[in-house]
Amino acid sequence: MRAQEAGTGAMDVVAYFDELVRDRAQLSELLRAAAQFTGCPVGLETPDNSECVQVDTEGETRPVEGPPTAAGTVPLGRAGTSGGPGCVWLVRDGDPEPLDGTVLERLALAVELALERAARSVPGIDDPESLIRLVLAPGSSSTGRARALALLGFDPARPIRVFAAFAEDVDGSESESESESEDVGAGRPGTASGEAVARELGLSARWARMGPLIAVLSAVAPDERLPAGDFPLRLGIGTAVPGRLVADSWAAARIALRFSVTDARRGRVTSWESLGVLTLLAEHIPDDAIDAQPDVRALERLAAQPRGQEVIDSVEALCRERSLRQAAAKMHLHHSSMAARIARAETAMNLSLDSESGRLRAEFALLMLRLRGHA
Repeated sequence: MRAQEAGTGAMDVVAYFDELVRDRAQLSELLRAAAQFTGCPVGLETPDNSECVQVDTEGETRPVEGPPTAAGTVPLGRAGTSGGPGCVWLVRDGDPEPLDGTVLERLALAVELALERAARSVPGIDDPESLIRLVLAPGSSSTGRARALALLGFDPARPIRVFAAFAEDVDGSESESESESEDVGAGRPGTASGEAVARELGLSARWARMGPLIAVLSAVAPDERLPAGDFPLRLGIGTAVPGRLVADSWAAARIALRFSVTDARRGRVTSWESLGVLTLLAEHIPDDAIDAQPDVRALERLAAQPRGQEVIDSVEALCRERSLRQAAAKMHLHHSSMAARIARAETAMNLSLDSESGRLRAEFALLMLRLRGHA
């Protein structure tokens, strides 16, 4: 139903938004519903300035600086909101419709109630574990995430970067009970893993044990220097983002971590920005497809054989150096020993590593083997 349709009255507007309130609609749902109801773009600026967006009639959301000059606006002022007043607005091409004022009043009320619910659902500073879980969850409301970041001590005006590390690299073990628990904090007991990563990074940060991974959140310094390849742990570096997009940085850090390897000479530290088109591999190739690939399965069988990992390391060296003699020198092997390892790999994979196409196949299979299972 649209407000401008014939026969729509003020009570229809009230009933429409009351139903949304009863269904506990979130802010994004309220804006989409209002845009559909009115047939025009609808905007919201929250009181804490954590969100300023406009939603069109197709449900597409985009950030804006504020309401257009000609837009009809209603301020948010319900008790319990904080910061500036905030507002909601409608953007008509022509003159306002008769019920626009009623729509804005009911939308403002529904938004205020949604903001209050979000504020009540945010844990306190005494529960940093839940705060960080909320911050990194992609489905968290922008208001809840902004409050959680503030409680964790982050300045909303400064970008945040998230780093990801494998917990097993830090504490040397990863039991089933550990992978299901989450230790979070900043110098608290039980968070040695996160503290170790933050210490290696040289950052003042917040961290969380997220299953088998450790997430480290840090405000981006103006002269920020990212870790180099000799970093002692495998590390994925997410993008520097505004606080409202910190879940995106966490997702980017996890993907970058999948490209990290144990040997610093081959890129123990990987940043999202350095991957470019390679991010598509991690984002769109599922593990079951990797499992079914013959080249990957051949490498798995090879790795399970006596001294098989040495053969795989030699193949990686050859792919990297593009020369058998140079690869042998890097591996500190005699040329004949290197050649024997390569011949063993060629037999296992049924390809020739003398050719560019064969090396490309092997390199891609090694990459797929490394990507699998680390999402």
